[in-house]
Amino acid sequence: MRFKRHLFISYTHKDNKPLLGKGDGWVTRFHGALGVMLEQRLGYMPDIWRDTRLQGNEIFTPEIKSQLPDSAVLLAVVSDGYVASDWCRDEARIFCEAAEQSGGIARDNKSRVFKVFKAPPDTLEPLPQVMREMTGYNFYEQNAANAPKELDPDLDDAQRPKYVDQIATLAFHIKQLFKMLDAEDTQHTAAAPAGPAKARVYLAECAHDRRADRDALAIDLAAFGYTVLPAAALPRDETTYREAVQSALAQCKLAIHLVGNDSGWAPEGDSRCPGVALQNAESAAHSRQRPGSLRRIVSLPKGVTGSDEQARQFIDALHHNTDVQAGAMLIDADLQKVKIEVFALLAEIDKPQPAELPPAGNGTRMVYLACDRSDLDAIDPLYALLVSQGCKVQLPAFPPNAQTARQAHEQRLAKCDAVLVFYGTGTKDWYTSMLTDLDKAPALRDGRTIAPAFTWVAPGDSADKAKRLSLYPPGLIDATAGFDAALAAPFLCALGVAAHG
Repeated sequence: MRFKRHLFISYTHKDNKPLLGKGDGWVTRFHGALGVMLEQRLGYMPDIWRDTRLQGNEIFTPEIKSQLPDSAVLLAVVSDGYVASDWCRDEARIFCEAAEQSGGIARDNKSRVFKVFKAPPDTLEPLPQVMREMTGYNFYEQNAANAPKELDPDLDDAQRPKYVDQIATLAFHIKQLFKMLDAEDTQHTAAAPAGPAKARVYLAECAHDRRADRDALAIDLAAFGYTVLPAAALPRDETTYREAVQSALAQCKLAIHLVGNDSGWAPEGDSRCPGVALQNAESAAHSRQRPGSLRRIVSLPKGVTGSDEQARQFIDALHHNTDVQAGAMLIDADLQKVKIEVFALLAEIDKPQPAELPPAGNGTRMVYLACDRSDLDAIDPLYALLVSQGCKVQLPAFPPNAQTARQAHEQRLAKCDAVLVFYGTGTKDWYTSMLTDLDKAPALRDGRTIAPAFTWVAPGDSADKAKRLSLYPPGLIDATAGFDAALAAPFLCALGVAAHG
């Protein structure tokens, strides 16, 4: 990374005074926890700079000012005290100005400024515009009196899981930005051919009772290379709020709405409609007006009925109003099921158009159904299905001589139109070897790739199978529950065979 240091923590000394008058302050302990988490995520300890000498009557020193342009990331610990501090505002302003001179404040919708809310300030107006508009990480919760209370695991054991979750989320997003900045530095010497762009995902802002689910889903999407919108906090005014939602939706192929018992806040406007419902209305309208351009998932867990009248009306409409439902898959299961459906849809959306395949000599498609010797009986239903759909199916040869078997295997890879690997009782090493052979197959085919190549994951306990399926990769067909002809539809579709009868 071309910057001298990775991270500059900007904070006011008031937020680092020990609450009970002894021990380390909140910012010091936050700094330590974040450093440990980043070291574990990155594999090395990043260079994190924080002015530990700052006292209440000190001025914004030249030393501090000199650190800002050399830092890759500014992390601001925001509170009323931070917003009121002249030197904190100066730190934020100088960093943002320097960032604009060194490639910009954002990279692919990922900001070089991170905003950590130790407590929610009354206003953000004195801060630079980019810091006002971006979303932040809440390190507080509302107590019984609806007053903000800092997450402090040293004072409250019950807060420890929430605190660690937020540290983990923050560290993951910082790591993603570091990787992007590192890639920029090496682009001129090690630029790799860009793969096909992945679909952008609209992950709707939600009420506080689904926020943890939203954060978890956002992390998974980012981990698989998907850009999540909106990239900044939505405006407070209803008119500009709708415009921002419409602009983000226009860039996306999938919209996800996480609905809970609470209706959440409402933008300022005549309708006073909660943002959760407004975002759904806009994505439903987009789906109706541009059929096929936007897929929609609405997560509404079982038992959710609404804690107020607006929430109850919206939830009822999601169940019964076709306009509100428009184009949406309604999921009433837990977050894990939502993730499975999300990544299955994205695999379908991102799937490249199948290459035009030359017909086999008799006008049919030649499918190489590769399997381990021990699965020759188990493949019978799948073999029969492929034949019934007009495919010519070749099975592996198992001669006693290993060299002869290898030659037969390579001949099938060279001549087939498509490969369907049957992963049943075969070992992890056997399956890994098959994947390696598929990668090398173009060398046997005068450079022609095999399209498509799918894997039928059959029943049989295997940690390797479970791990691969949990990653939701395209091309894996989950048939671990048993044979079902409908599961072959993606393979037949990619092969250019219309499933029938």
